[in-house]
Amino acid sequence: MTKRPLFALSVFFLAELAALQLWGRNTGFAAAGAALLLLACLPRGKARRLFPLALLACLGALGAFWFHQERLESWSRLTGTTVPFTGWLEEVSPYDPGRVTLLGRVPWGDKERQVRLTLSGMEEPAAPGQWFSGELLVLGAREDGDAPGGVSLTGRAGEGWEPVPAPEGFHPLAKLAALRWSLSQRIWERRPGEDTAVVLAMIVSRSGYLSRNRLAELNQAGLRHLLVVSGLHLALATGWLRPLSRGLGSRIGVAALGLVCVWGMAGLAGFSPSVLRAAAMTSLFLLGQLLFRQADAMTSLGAAGLLLGLLSPPVLFRAGWQLTFAATLGILVGTGPLFVLLESCWTARFGPPGKGARWALEGLAATVCAQLGVLPVLACRLGSVTLWGLVTTLPAIPLATGILLLGGAGALFLALPFAAPLGGVLLDLARLPARLLLGLAGAAARLPDLSFPVLFPWQLALCFLLSAGAFCCLMLGPRLPPRWGRRLLGGMLSLAALTLVSPGLILRDAALVSVDASGAVVIIVPEGTVVLDAGTGPWERQALSERLIRYKGKEPLVAAFSREPSWNGVLYLDQELSPGLVRCPPGPDTSLLMAQLPTCRPLGEEREEVLPGVFLSSPWPGTVLAEAAGRKVLKSQAAYAIINRSPPEELPDLWVDRNGRVYSGPGAGESLPMVTGDTNFIFRRTGP
Repeated sequence: MTKRPLFALSVFFLAELAALQLWGRNTGFAAAGAALLLLACLPRGKARRLFPLALLACLGALGAFWFHQERLESWSRLTGTTVPFTGWLEEVSPYDPGRVTLLGRVPWGDKERQVRLTLSGMEEPAAPGQWFSGELLVLGAREDGDAPGGVSLTGRAGEGWEPVPAPEGFHPLAKLAALRWSLSQRIWERRPGEDTAVVLAMIVSRSGYLSRNRLAELNQAGLRHLLVVSGLHLALATGWLRPLSRGLGSRIGVAALGLVCVWGMAGLAGFSPSVLRAAAMTSLFLLGQLLFRQADAMTSLGAAGLLLGLLSPPVLFRAGWQLTFAATLGILVGTGPLFVLLESCWTARFGPPGKGARWALEGLAATVCAQLGVLPVLACRLGSVTLWGLVTTLPAIPLATGILLLGGAGALFLALPFAAPLGGVLLDLARLPARLLLGLAGAAARLPDLSFPVLFPWQLALCFLLSAGAFCCLMLGPRLPPRWGRRLLGGMLSLAALTLVSPGLILRDAALVSVDASGAVVIIVPEGTVVLDAGTGPWERQALSERLIRYKGKEPLVAAFSREPSWNGVLYLDQELSPGLVRCPPGPDTSLLMAQLPTCRPLGEEREEVLPGVFLSSPWPGTVLAEAAGRKVLKSQAAYAIINRSPPEELPDLWVDRNGRVYSGPGAGESLPMVTGDTNFIFRRTGP
């Protein structure tokens, strides 16, 4: 780290900024003070030189954190007020057309300030890039890594909310959003299908067109990260662009063309945090070539992280940014040592490798190191890890390259009226590698399932240790005696087995109860899965689908509601998730649902066995009681105050109110907060 001072400064800065955001100002100060004291106590030498860098990083992180908190507090003062708003529509949710994000301005004193807005309940159909104006009821301010400055507002449209012409001036981001939307619509309408959905995900970063089953297959095969435009995609594009652009005969021309390609792809992807990080890193590398200086990948990576952390501190906790950063760091740290190891093994077995073998060994080393780098991030953010990604990513890279090159060129030509037929042909060609990619995922999904859910906090710690230990083995293994090397390898394999096998052993005779922030309850037992009050809107159905994939919910699936749900919502729920049973409280629409949906039945006060050993009932209006593994879980539509004033005569083991707050009884066990936002409980079976 002493040879790369900018990278060391970035590491200290990001670590201190993460500590401040995770633990608050006082604990962050304590962590920074302990680190500085440790560095100050080191003997004089290279390590001691890190002290001024760490001190500067701590001061910079404190300043960025303070400015961010001040900005968040100032925007929070608007909560509950109605303000005029003018701006353009940035994105429409693929799961709920009424949920949109806008970027615009609201009055602030004597001037206007720019802000990002998340609006629900949009009634008029709209497209990205369109301008709107009207009154806005501010519901709150929140940290948002995608927003300018890291703060965005949530609100509800008031009176006078209507489309307006674009104001005078040049608005490139609004025009870019309109271009992304029109291109994605034209590509999809031209030939809808799952292969087209893959092309859209990798070109314009829209993955909402894929079905739940396909997402589950990609997740099990370890290929789902390819659907999020990130540094991997930019590296593939620029890697192929360099040999194609050598005809320019100038290093400056090659670098300039690379910059245009990088920021063009970033724009088509909507300037997401993962793409911005990768674009910033790649741009620093190419700018180094423009200045005729040697660019360093680790320094470029650190500078990109430092820049984005300063501009928007919450970006550190965005899943896409973390995945891209971790994958790039893993490739830079481990590819060299692993390639040397693979090359020595190949030479001992087959002799010196040729060009093709060296390319395959380098690709395998980069793939394994990228997967090791993102292993803890996948465990934290997605709630599962898979071993198939180490195998499937290598053949998927050429397919992804073909999709990027053909699909990107096809989208470009499709935007030009005189070249639209050629664009259509290129897009048709891009669907072939997309279809092969889906076939690869489907083939891996038919093999033994090597994806494992991460259900407990200590599993997250083991995933971090597993990844760090693997890189230590690669870097320190050749320097250690063979005996210690074998011990280190054995310890790593033991950690891997403990991390991956433990969930199945623990849940073999128990029930997992998971509660998310909205209050939806998922109960997974060996006999099946029960869902309580998951919601029937598009956004809630998608969230439920993701949770069932994450926790490997078992069939049959039973859905129960404490109050009568939306008729159309239940029908859509049946189409998308196919629950074996649906139980609703009696109401005007229950008879209609029973006529349309044979699996739907009223939920009464009497206990009904919906799965072996699992019972459902509604002991009071507005509640649903599930009894699983000999424990009782009550989902209520009552709020916190009502529950405190009128507790039930028989306290259940777990009680969840309408806001997602959890009240545990003596048999509930310890709550396990997860990074995904869920709170997990393990219920041991008490009955025979």
